[in-house]
Amino acid sequence: MDEIKVGSITIQRDNSNLVFSDSSKPKFSVTLDNTHLPDILDFLSGISSNPADNRTGFRVPIKSLSKPTRSAFSVSIETADGPIEAIGVDMSVTGIRLEHIVADIAIGESVFVNLKHRDKEARMKATVVRFDGSRICLHFPDTLDDGELNPPVSLMNVYRALELDWLQERMS
Repeated sequence: MDEIKVGSITIQRDNSNLVFSDSSKPKFSVTLDNTHLPDILDFLSGISSNPADNRTGFRVPIKSLSKPTRSAFSVSIETADGPIEAIGVDMSVTGIRLEHIVADIAIGESVFVNLKHRDKEARMKATVVRFDGSRICLHFPDTLDDGELNPPVSLMNVYRALELDWLQERMS
């Protein structure tokens, strides 16, 4: 049986199950069958030890959506040279990670991002947080109001539509 320990938590692989236990609570144990593994991995892939990559909330893994669902989502960055189409990697209510961006923009620069999923649309001010190879990470500063999460309704509509599609694909 393979296992990993993190503090008092032990995760063991037992045939086709994952068993979570806590040595500080001997009677505590949770068993998940391996059908839940893709959802766990999607969740864990949204967590980073790099503080610059920590966005609030769940990231919808756009790249893992089915092709028809991905094609219903579009994103572009407004630049002085016109809009630049991009490919979404993942999105949370506070930012988005894009790939295949060829643009003359710098870290800290403000841009506008146009998001559309099916019939939902949002135009968001975004700040370039960092570049990661061919990827660009953008933060939506207007989602915070005096330190409290308060995203615009238009952004929430796009995010919820993406999230709903992601959930439906996982359940089917």
